[in-house]
Amino acid sequence: LVYIDESGSDERTGNRAYRWVTKGSPRRNRISVLLVYMINGYITSRTFKGTCTGEIFEDFIIDELLPLYNLYPGSRSVIIIDNASVHYAIQDRVVEIARQ
Repeated sequence: LVYIDESGSDERTGNRAYRWVTKGSPRRNRISVLLVYMINGYITSRTFKGTCTGEIFEDFIIDELLPLYNLYPGSRSVIIIDNASVHYAIQDRVVEIARQ
């Protein structure tokens, strides 16, 4: 099993009761990370300024995760992704590329 997740932090991270931002809120200097990991450690990551968008997530999956991906039932053949909204935007294209 291969897991992928994203996380971000800015100067307010430690002081907030919630971890989401209302639409239209001013953007802060934010650092984000995308991480691919397995039970025995991480495989690859990307750190960048700003918030993770569908385009950034898609590029990361296509450029950095899929080259390490194997066909089922091999190792690294099942990818676990949470239900963040940026994941839905790229679903069809990533599935299409993974099947090639």
